[in-house]
Amino acid sequence: MLRIIFYIAIFIFQLPVFAIEQVYQIERSFYQDTQNKQTIDGVTDLQFQAYSGTLRLGYQSGPIWVRLKINAPEGLAKTASNTNPLILRVSPYYLDHIDFYQHLEGVWSRKTLGDLYKQIDPQCADDTHCFSLQGLPHSGEYIYLRVHTEGLAQIQTEVKLAGDLMDSMLSRIKKVTASLTIANLLLVIAFIFVLLARTMLTYTYLCCQAIITLYIYFSTGGQAGQESSWSPEALNLLMHVLFVLRVCMMGLVGWGFLYSYKTSRNYKKYMLGFMFFSVLSLCLILTGQVNWGLELAFVLFLVNPLAQISGVLSVQKMPRRIRVVLLAVYGIYISLTSFGGMVAMGWINPLTEDGLLQHISDVRLNGLLIAALAFWAVITEQSQQKIDKLKELQKLQLEAAQAQANQDLVNERNALIDMLTHELKTPLSTIRFALATLKSKFNSDDEAMGRVQRIDSSVIRMNTMIEHVALSNKVERTVLDVSTVKISAAELMDELINEFSHPERFDLNIEDGAFFVADRQMLVLILDNLLSNAYKYSADQRIAISIDHPPQTKFDLRGTLSHASSTPSFTRFEISNRVAADSEPDEARLFERYYRHPNFQNHSGMGIGLSLVHSAAEKMGAIVRYKHQNGWVIFEVRIPN
Repeated sequence: MLRIIFYIAIFIFQLPVFAIEQVYQIERSFYQDTQNKQTIDGVTDLQFQAYSGTLRLGYQSGPIWVRLKINAPEGLAKTASNTNPLILRVSPYYLDHIDFYQHLEGVWSRKTLGDLYKQIDPQCADDTHCFSLQGLPHSGEYIYLRVHTEGLAQIQTEVKLAGDLMDSMLSRIKKVTASLTIANLLLVIAFIFVLLARTMLTYTYLCCQAIITLYIYFSTGGQAGQESSWSPEALNLLMHVLFVLRVCMMGLVGWGFLYSYKTSRNYKKYMLGFMFFSVLSLCLILTGQVNWGLELAFVLFLVNPLAQISGVLSVQKMPRRIRVVLLAVYGIYISLTSFGGMVAMGWINPLTEDGLLQHISDVRLNGLLIAALAFWAVITEQSQQKIDKLKELQKLQLEAAQAQANQDLVNERNALIDMLTHELKTPLSTIRFALATLKSKFNSDDEAMGRVQRIDSSVIRMNTMIEHVALSNKVERTVLDVSTVKISAAELMDELINEFSHPERFDLNIEDGAFFVADRQMLVLILDNLLSNAYKYSADQRIAISIDHPPQTKFDLRGTLSHASSTPSFTRFEISNRVAADSEPDEARLFERYYRHPNFQNHSGMGIGLSLVHSAAEKMGAIVRYKHQNGWVIFEVRIPN
């Protein structure tokens, strides 16, 4: 990729402008009229400064006078005539006012062209301004140009016979047409890329390429020779606005490259500042301060690659290949901007007039280098996304396989538990049958009867634990088929409490008409385990139970709180008991299976009860809450109706 970008850069930066060798030689000199006071009559006596090639003076507020002396070698076969006059070609197209002066019959003749005028010389079909000379100026005679333009002052002049213009015009037209064709093709490809990959990079590049295409079109006079409702002033203003937008979009394209990565805070601040000054530049242009606005945009153009390099270096987790390519391209970009900027301001002279880019308005800047980088980045990103998706798919497949393996283990464990509970209950039943026989035989032997009863209690405890384990296993596997029934709260609590040896320890507070709407088996499982837990661990042998339907609340249009009269949405069951200060349960592990408080290890049980409550509540869609308040352990269950 680096090699391709390098070759493209050489192609862009070194592309020659196949200029036809000039027969007529021109002696050039200039004078800067900073006060805008000189006229053609007074300027002839001023001291002009000689130059060669292209005149570059940077940003100038006043007009520039250019003095030209045309020399023809002796023995020239072709000479100027009325049918084959000399043509003075002045470029670039965006020069606003060009006044051409030639001394004829003792007076100065004047003709005015520029991009603010719709006058088009039929002899010039390209994007230059052409002036016809009346004959060949005599030896020692000068012709003058007064150029007044906004933006960078860059003036190119050449003289051709009208009969020799065709080759020069065709060369120039080919270059402009080729550049516009490439720009339009890149715009179409950018649009296709947006359809294929809608990322910030593709969106910003599409906008950037659209602006580049429009800028080349208008800056080369694409609209000037056509019938249009646009005035020359409006077209000139549009060209300046497009230039600023072009600079702005160059920064946004750089941001598009880094958008999917984590950039530094300083880079984000720079982008905000970049956008602010871009908007400020547009405002200056629209309010008539064109030179100030264009100068600010030119500074942004020069500073942008340095800031983008800083952003690339600050990005985290960027693939090394992408980082290297971006740094290489921005290195080329800096070389271009620094050299082109110094040449455009007139600080240095290029080695050749036709090969290297000498201005940011050069038609060869058609977005090709940016396109190569943007398309490569999009393709690379899409390839990386496909790789990431493949890795993610493989990860999901591995997780699915592991989940299936875990499920198989769970199924095997459940089957083992079912088998063990079934197999263990059979000998326990045999033992209990044998104990019943022993009780009838040892009825009169108190010592023997005591031993039998202790064995019987142990068998009952073991049977209870086996039933808890089997029930827990069953609840986990149960997909609850909602077959709810309406159950009277008072009747259900009377049934459950009377199973305990001391039902008087329960203090009941049940709202009149309270009811549950639930699966009876799951509801009994929840309430029975909470009752057993409180009965076993209460410090003062007292358990408080309350059952009610909390009123629903709503607000009327005036914001007043009122009670709804519809059926209650849930039934609240609350049970509480006191515990000793050193026996407070660990809230984080309260519903953990097999967890038991260290102080109650000598009590019967396996720590399954609260785990069963939690699992059964989830199956029913109920909510279990726990809190500890002033030495009381409180469980609240909200069962939906």
